[in-house]
Amino acid sequence: MIKSKIRVLIIEDSKLYQMYLKQVIESDECLAVAGMADCGSRALEMIPELKPDIITLDLQLPDSDDFSLLKEILQRWDTPVIVVSGDASACEKAIRLGATDFIEKMQDAKIKTAEQFKLLLKLKLKMQAEIHPEPVKRRFAEARKKKETAVQPTAPPNPPATRARRKNQGWGGGNPQRHIIAIGASLGGTEATLQILRQLPDNLPGIVIVQHMPPEFTRAYAMRLDSCCSLSVHEAENRDPVLPGTVIVAKGGEHMSVYRSREGYRVKVGGTEKIGGFCPSVDVMFRSVAQAAGPSALGVILTGMGRDGADGLRRMHDSGAYTLGQDKESCVVFGMPGVAWKTGGVDKLLTPDEIAGEIIRYCSLYKKSEADKI
Repeated sequence: MIKSKIRVLIIEDSKLYQMYLKQVIESDECLAVAGMADCGSRALEMIPELKPDIITLDLQLPDSDDFSLLKEILQRWDTPVIVVSGDASACEKAIRLGATDFIEKMQDAKIKTAEQFKLLLKLKLKMQAEIHPEPVKRRFAEARKKKETAVQPTAPPNPPATRARRKNQGWGGGNPQRHIIAIGASLGGTEATLQILRQLPDNLPGIVIVQHMPPEFTRAYAMRLDSCCSLSVHEAENRDPVLPGTVIVAKGGEHMSVYRSREGYRVKVGGTEKIGGFCPSVDVMFRSVAQAAGPSALGVILTGMGRDGADGLRRMHDSGAYTLGQDKESCVVFGMPGVAWKTGGVDKLLTPDEIAGEIIRYCSLYKKSEADKI
């Protein structure tokens, strides 16, 4: 729980954009601007003086190259840095270097674009404040260590249980490759998904994610998730296997579906026509999971505008999958999960923290079932 205002240092060379960011940040009662710097040298003087909780960083400054200031900040202080940039490849490199997050710099003055930027920026700042009590470097180091020492569990196959039994006892046992978790999200979903994945162990069934975002930024988003959790996360490539302990994020601008091969689940990437106004489409993924996995799937629909994913989740639900939705109070926009709930596609509405706990509980029960048989 945030008890005092989150103090933000803005590093941005454009005076006009400085003032815009200040206006956005201070429109939220939980946030305050601690200071503004228009160059790297001034920023390095201000950080020890102001001791900000979070820094927003424009990578293009007059007195430093794209990454020298970021490197120095990360070496000298343990303060979260959110990169504000319109360059997707620069965001990818910033995440590799240790930036906590990124947000695409607003490129136009459309009202919808501006409103989404405002919501996302404030959400990202508050999200980082909630997780900051554990130092950033230590958290990233521990996530990497878990990946290096992870051992994937194996278990003998077992016929899937009926839906009624699964709801009370989990997936009824068997190899985790028999099962799959599908997550769909839009506006605000980047933070909700991170909140969920950070709490999940690395021995769960494979996870597939469709998140609405610009095509150039999904790779950087996958890298960011990978750096923050013990699961292995990457952007989708055609025919990628959906393996236990791994997360596959759909490419922006291309649909992703799931099919079943002799070896297990794989993803198919392709098709650029918008469906229901979106590409990738959550509905496309959910429908394919319903067909490929049926009752061996768990579906999750998170915050977002519109109804993408509602029909597909209902199809998963009707095929015997267990389905969860983000509740209204924790959503940025209760559109997608709201429609899914009204149309009967959601078994439970929960907060992101509760969703993480329910996934763990649900998956652990089938492991316990197998252990009891030995």
